[in-house]
Amino acid sequence: MKIFKHLILFLFFLSFTFLLSVATIFATTDIIQSLPLVKQYDCVTLPQICGNCTYTNISSITYPNSSQAVGQVGMTKNGTEYNYLFCDTSTLGEYKVKGYYDKNGIVDVWNYPLEVTTTGQQNNNTVPLFFALGGFIIFIVAIFTRNLYIGFISGTVFIVLGIYLMIFGLGTMADFYTQTLSYVSLGFGLLIFLSAAYEAITDTGIYLWKKGDDSEAW
Repeated sequence: MKIFKHLILFLFFLSFTFLLSVATIFATTDIIQSLPLVKQYDCVTLPQICGNCTYTNISSITYPNSSQAVGQVGMTKNGTEYNYLFCDTSTLGEYKVKGYYDKNGIVDVWNYPLEVTTTGQQNNNTVPLFFALGGFIIFIVAIFTRNLYIGFISGTVFIVLGIYLMIFGLGTMADFYTQTLSYVSLGFGLLIFLSAAYEAITDTGIYLWKKGDDSEAW
């Protein structure tokens, strides 16, 4: 009977975590931008439209730190649309794209921003915050109920959080600090995961997930 209760709790928290993860991902990807955001290291086609132009050129593309990435370069014409393929997107943040054309025989300038993030989304902070908060809540529940199966789930959530931070970072941040956070999350998650798994397999009674001298978890 107690094993059945453990299984029910395990399936409940697993389903709850999965459904919230799916809802969060869909909520953070429904974003409309005039120029789509670019994922770090991906190439992007920079467009410009001019129906009465004989040329459209890019005068400069600058990195977020204001240093120049590309100098003056011509754009490829395709009807009334001009394009330029830009692939130097290793730096996170907002780039500045500036150019000029001879619209109706009169030279005019144009410019627009280009934002590069780790995931190609406007804000990817919601996902790690969800995992961090969810993992913490599940961990607290596991401690209070002394249920090693819930502890197993909380450890898994922190491990997933660590992997996510290691790959995508936070928003436009993917540096030493986000890597450190990923290692902390991975270490904490592995500690919880392994302690719960070890006690479940060996039944050694280390009392991290058990009540006092009770031989069974809640």
